Amino acid sequence: MADVSDAKLSMILLAVNDVSRSAAFYEAAFGWKRRTDVPVLVEFDLADGGALAVYQRDGFSKNTGRIPTQAAAHSTSATELYFHVEDLDQSIERLRKAGARVLVEKCPRPWGDEAAYFADPDGNVVVVARPLTGEIEDTLPPAIVLEREVEVGATAMQVFDAFTTLEGVKSFLAPDARMDRTVGGAYEMYFLLEAPEGSRGSEGCTFLHLDPPEHLAFSWNFPPTLPSIRNEHTRVDLRLEALSPSVTRVHLKQSGWKSGGEWEEGLAYFDRAWELVLSRLERRFREGPLGWSASDS
Repeated sequence: MADVSDAKLSMILLAVNDVSRSAAFYEAAFGWKRRTDVPVLVEFDLADGGALAVYQRDGFSKNTGRIPTQAAAHSTSATELYFHVEDLDQSIERLRKAGARVLVEKCPRPWGDEAAYFADPDGNVVVVARPLTGEIEDTLPPAIVLEREVEVGATAMQVFDAFTTLEGVKSFLAPDARMDRTVGGAYEMYFLLEAPEGSRGSEGCTFLHLDPPEHLAFSWNFPPTLPSIRNEHTRVDLRLEALSPSVTRVHLKQSGWKSGGEWEEGLAYFDRAWELVLSRLERRFREGPLGWSASDS
């Protein structure tokens, strides 16, 4: 008996709510050709000789005798499709135009790829990536990480809620916000309430990870004062360690940095900003909810 199976993956099937919608999405996003096209199933030929199919959910369940799990709104399924592409920027643009929901903007990954994460119409995660080359590493140095730490007189869950609920963020972080506490949901802090829409704060940012009360992560953009990188996104991770029943260590890490141009100014900006944010967090639990003035924005 051979130690390694000769099995070959011939097809990936995705259970979907609307076959026509999902087929149109993948056709627009990747330009694949349909090899089977019937009302309940559309199959596409992939470049590597395999196939991907979108299968009407009821038909899918008849094969297994089980109803496939459906992702909740603004969440994702447990399925991830990871594609290496030659032109990453073009692939990202095609996914956007096809209607993909952005989960994580393009950024370097610790396994050596530069990747962007999206969700298809049914919440399946679709990733497009390319290996980092020497040229890319010159402009996207993965070693740049901004880290800060503070000890707070609160439980880990209290700190978690301070960052992830409207009442919590308004007590120290921002005068107003819009958030949906699910992975992929909105995480928008509004610092400049009188500014035009799109310039008030972290519009377009989302929750990337939620593991209460120990870990949360969100995407984070740049202030309008840095217009060339305003819509670029980094990743902020917060890890919460209970030192005692009433004291929590908060470790903040901001990653996904590029170099050159306004990125250097952005790094300097957040070097100061996170120091202020964590100082306000500590004071919020020592003194109570903090008020807001124009100088705080």
